[in-house]
Amino acid sequence: MSDVNKSILKGAKEAAEVASFEAGRLVDKVEYPKEFLDVFKVLDFGAKKYSPNGWLEGKNFDSYSNFKSICGHGGEVYSGKTVDDESGLHPALHGACRLLMEYTIWKRKNKNRCLY
Repeated sequence: MSDVNKSILKGAKEAAEVASFEAGRLVDKVEYPKEFLDVFKVLDFGAKKYSPNGWLEGKNFDSYSNFKSICGHGGEVYSGKTVDDESGLHPALHGACRLLMEYTIWKRKNKNRCLY
């Protein structure tokens, strides 16, 4: 895992703890599954295949294609597929990553993003 993503993981864990506390939850009662962090493996794979953070810059990344990918990976999970042919990762991780990418773009810069 790259140093950048290690830093992101640390920040994500800290942010989750703060968000949970601020929401009034009992942090000691909430389990933060470490498996959620496996989504970052998809980001690492994509950074090597395409470019680091290219999706944030909108390179070959539009909402229509993104939602097609989400549905495609969801279909793979539904049909019982457990390993992506290219990355070797579970298709659910790819779908989750794509959803988080879409949310990130919406949250950071373009709340009226066109779907096509």
